[in-house]
Amino acid sequence: MRWLGLWLAACSTGEQPASEAPDPRLEGPADVDVVRLTMDLGDRDGFPPQVPVAAYLPDGAAFEGARPPVVWFSGTAGAAPEAWHESLVHLSSWGVVVLAPTWDSVANPRSHQGLADDLTAAVAWLRSTPVEGVDPDPDRQGAAGLGRGAKVAALAAAAAGLDALWLADPDDTAAQEGPEWPSAIGLGGLPITALVGTGGDEANPPCVDGTVGYDAYVPAAAWSWRLGDAGGADLVDQCVQGRGGLVCACGLGARPGEALTAARGWQAAFFRATLASDAAMEPLLDEAWY
Repeated sequence: MRWLGLWLAACSTGEQPASEAPDPRLEGPADVDVVRLTMDLGDRDGFPPQVPVAAYLPDGAAFEGARPPVVWFSGTAGAAPEAWHESLVHLSSWGVVVLAPTWDSVANPRSHQGLADDLTAAVAWLRSTPVEGVDPDPDRQGAAGLGRGAKVAALAAAAAGLDALWLADPDDTAAQEGPEWPSAIGLGGLPITALVGTGGDEANPPCVDGTVGYDAYVPAAAWSWRLGDAGGADLVDQCVQGRGGLVCACGLGARPGEALTAARGWQAAFFRATLASDAAMEPLLDEAWY
């Protein structure tokens, strides 16, 4: 366990600071187990009802036995949760149950509204289904997403009754026209939201032909961060580690690794503040870490 004391109340007289807060860019205090679950979501328009889930489970003792909140994670199209494994462990180490389903495949992609329906059904499933070895607080659920996953989390937010969203580069490389986007995004409003964007343009710049960025369609977020010289791949563990793959098509930016570290810190602080009512974390959301 590593901690970085942030002087929150130092003064020129040399008195000791009134309090210290942990640095959420660093590893959290909880050990994390990763287990494989299967959700049965029923009818999915021809897709298998059983959906595999990678579940990242924090040791409850690190947070005095409190039932941890839940964050559903969805990545970019065609990438398995393993592409973000270290980041999901990092978030879970801060006392969050992270559930990362594998909804579909590159060969057989689900429609965006279908994926939003799946996420809505998954949230309801967790509220009604006891899961052996998993004891989160089903009334505190949020979602984190990148690319297509961010778009889907926003689409599902109102129907699923999510409490907080962390959206990074909401876009897709196979834009679907019609009522599901962008008009549906504003319906019912969004819960407390953090919006993260890479690239120097005000809107998320397309990196692949046919990519459409949706930053502009997300209603005003409570927090917004722009990683000005970062590439989309900077938010994917697999890419920063040099393992390559289709998910890395958007390329790395000028400071590989630094953007990912900042994003991890903001994400952990955001969900601790919004889902776990951790008052020490909220001031850290305004830190200029990148």
